[in-house]
Amino acid sequence: MYVGSMRAGERVLDSIEKFLNRRLRFQVNREKSAVDHPWKRRFLGYSMTWHKRPRLKVAPSLLERSKRELKKVFRQGRGRNLGKLFEELTLTLRGWVNYFRLSEAKGLFEVLDGWIRRRLRCIIWRKGKRCYAGAKGLMKRGLGESRA
Repeated sequence: MYVGSMRAGERVLDSIEKFLNRRLRFQVNREKSAVDHPWKRRFLGYSMTWHKRPRLKVAPSLLERSKRELKKVFRQGRGRNLGKLFEELTLTLRGWVNYFRLSEAKGLFEVLDGWIRRRLRCIIWRKGKRCYAGAKGLMKRGLGESRA
């Protein structure tokens, strides 16, 4: 619930907790319940921006957790077929993007896209195994021999 001040938030939280305990006999988890600014809290993976007209965004902690999970997939991809790696990544990323499609702040998606592309370039570069194989691939793509 959103209220005008922290004091009002404390008051509303106490009254709701009493109502839930007495009438509905629910236990309120005080660790999960808090009075705070909406941009500092997380709900179902979403957070809000601090602007005058707040917008939905992906919670930063969830972005870090998904990067950790993707790192595991990239580490497994070093010795595997790239097609299978792409299939696995496509499934994971498609589900992630579809879940967060309501997000209005798109900057995090661009950052994540750049991070994923860099990781894929690293895997492709390491697949060459020898430095001249990487240079050969760069020359094939139009880079001069001295720069490659």
